[in-house]
Amino acid sequence: MLEVIERPPELAAILEAIRGDSREKVVSFAEDGSPHDSLTIEFSASKLNRFAMVCRVCSTSVIGAGITKLEHCPTTFSTQAGESIELSYFWRVPAFHSFDNVGVTHSHEGRKYLCCGECEREFIGFVHADGRIYLSVSRINY
Repeated sequence: MLEVIERPPELAAILEAIRGDSREKVVSFAEDGSPHDSLTIEFSASKLNRFAMVCRVCSTSVIGAGITKLEHCPTTFSTQAGESIELSYFWRVPAFHSFDNVGVTHSHEGRKYLCCGECEREFIGFVHADGRIYLSVSRINY
């Protein structure tokens, strides 16, 4: 018997994931998560995600729908090659028990990095020194 596997939602579904009945703010995102004019995402006052989030490498579920809130938190990350990556928009996760599957690194430069708990191929977010947990808008699929 063949199993039908649905593709993750396309851009329209991602937009719908954070769109609500009362549109109070408009934010645009580029590939790196920074503001950009070509893609506008509208969200409600609650800013909650409406779709589950999955790893963009292996499609393993990372966190369910209706758990995280969208926040603007410009942050610069250093790669092993010495390059800098700047990301601006993140999903704020209330607690670690909210995750379906996540890996955490040891602390480096005051932050712990999050990765998919299944493939551990790339970072998907970080834990701030004060304990706030963030998932990058642009480094996960919906």
